[in-house]
Amino acid sequence: MILSYADRQQHWEWCREYIDRECIYRADAEHPPIPSKKPGGTYVWQFYLRRASFNPQFARRLGLLFWDHFLPVYRQQPFQVCACDPSGPPIGAAIQAAATRSDVPLNLFVARREPKGIGTDNF
Repeated sequence: MILSYADRQQHWEWCREYIDRECIYRADAEHPPIPSKKPGGTYVWQFYLRRASFNPQFARRLGLLFWDHFLPVYRQQPFQVCACDPSGPPIGAAIQAAATRSDVPLNLFVARREPKGIGTDNF
């Protein structure tokens, strides 16, 4: 699954351009400042990764780039991937999907900041 240098650069540049165009909200003359958590405060930019991680082309490229970098490490010592809730699960799923396509057995799990209060699997 190791990518050629040209393929790696193409995926990397596509992801960078997508993030810059679709995932970073910037305040300017046409877009007002973004309200912050601090009462009365504002941000002049905000990074919204979920927009990228739910895009199928971005997710596919992310999975390829991850395994291009980490497959040699995994082959020496298999590891698990932890996806931190709420934004991590789609990233973890992209990594796991790329692993599955390459017959790499991977255990993926999710970590939450706090246990769920309702429903099943309250841990």
